[in-house]
Amino acid sequence: MGFVLARPERVLPGLTDVPMQGTDRLKPLRRPTAWPRAFFTDGVTTYVEPQELLRQVAAHGKPLASIQSTDDRAMDATRGLRASGGHSVPARGYMLTGNTTSFVVRSAGPGVAVLTETFLPDDFRVTLNGRRVPYFRVNHAFKAVAIPSAGDWAVKFEYRPRHWDLSLAMAGSGVLLLAGLGVLSRDKSPTP
Repeated sequence: MGFVLARPERVLPGLTDVPMQGTDRLKPLRRPTAWPRAFFTDGVTTYVEPQELLRQVAAHGKPLASIQSTDDRAMDATRGLRASGGHSVPARGYMLTGNTTSFVVRSAGPGVAVLTETFLPDDFRVTLNGRRVPYFRVNHAFKAVAIPSAGDWAVKFEYRPRHWDLSLAMAGSGVLLLAGLGVLSRDKSPTP
């Protein structure tokens, strides 16, 4: 089953309270079904504040893609997509490694492939059918890519921190410097 956390005073349609002892700043609510790890949906909606997103999730009742109206990267990536018609398809063919998640989605037209893993800006390299594409934040916490047309699409997210290449170059320079110093110190050592 899927769960959602909300403020205690919130009532969200389609979700049921989970009985808990004590009081807390958040209350758990149960969804009738859990969302898939990744899915395709045929469009996007927008929200201004996270509370509006929670209402959309509760009202929709199934996986959706919604972007914050102030997120320029997401707005640019989804420009031209229609509001979601409510059609979503779970991904298949998952392959997980230590730093990659890949899957395949089938689409009947343009839309969005959503991966319900934490969004980090500029720390992933994403390919769509082997071609590098940009990714954006969706549903306030997850990442997504725009799907341009109907077909089967292989999506791969590779964790690659933004300063990875610089770190490798600096490490390589350090190794070369250390090796050079070793050679220099050897040449200057006294001979017996």
